[in-house]
Amino acid sequence: MDEITITRRRQHGFTLIEMMLAIAIFALLSLMATQILRSIVQSNQLIQAKTHDMAQVQSALALIERDISQARVRPAAEETRPNLADFLTVKSTSDEIELVHSHWANPGALLARSSLERVRYRLRAGQLQRLSFPTPDAPLAQVRIVPILQGVEHLQLRFSQAGAWQDRWYASSVLPQAIEVTIELPEYGKLRRIILLGQAAL
Repeated sequence: MDEITITRRRQHGFTLIEMMLAIAIFALLSLMATQILRSIVQSNQLIQAKTHDMAQVQSALALIERDISQARVRPAAEETRPNLADFLTVKSTSDEIELVHSHWANPGALLARSSLERVRYRLRAGQLQRLSFPTPDAPLAQVRIVPILQGVEHLQLRFSQAGAWQDRWYASSVLPQAIEVTIELPEYGKLRRIILLGQAAL
C-alpha cells in the first residue's frame, strides 16, 4: 500500500507555484530578447541614417571637387583688359565661389551649348546650394538652383599659390594652384578637402 501511494505521488505534475515560476522566467527571457532585438533594430536604423548622411556629404564634396578642379579662365576679349569674370570669390559669414569649368557633359552633343558651365556655390539658411547658369554669360535670372547638402553651418575657402595659403583671392584672371574647401556640419564638425586646379586658361 505504501509503494502504491509513493508511486501516485511521483506521477503528479508541476505544482501551481512551479508553473507560475516557469511562466515568470519565460516572460523575463522574452522581455530581454525583445529589448535586445529592439536595440539591434535601432542601431541598424542609426547606422543606415549615418551612412546616408555621409553619402550625401561625399556626393556634395565630389561635385564641388569636379567643378573646381576643371575651373578655367577664358581668354580676354582685349589683351589690355584681362578677363575678371570667370573666377570670383566672396568672403562673408560663409564664403561663396563662382567659376567657369570645362567638360560640361553633353552626351552625343544633343544640346546646342558649350562644354563650359558657370557655377556658383553658396550657403543659404543651412542649405549648400549649387547655382548653374545655362551659358557662361547668362544673367542671374536664368540660373538653376540645386540644393546639394542640408544642415551646413559654415562654408570656408582658402587658396594656395606657390606653397602659401591665404584666406582671400583677388587675382580673378589667374587661378590658384589649389583650393581648400571646409564644410562645417553639427554632427561631423569641420570636413576639409584640398582640390588641385588644372590649367589657368583655355
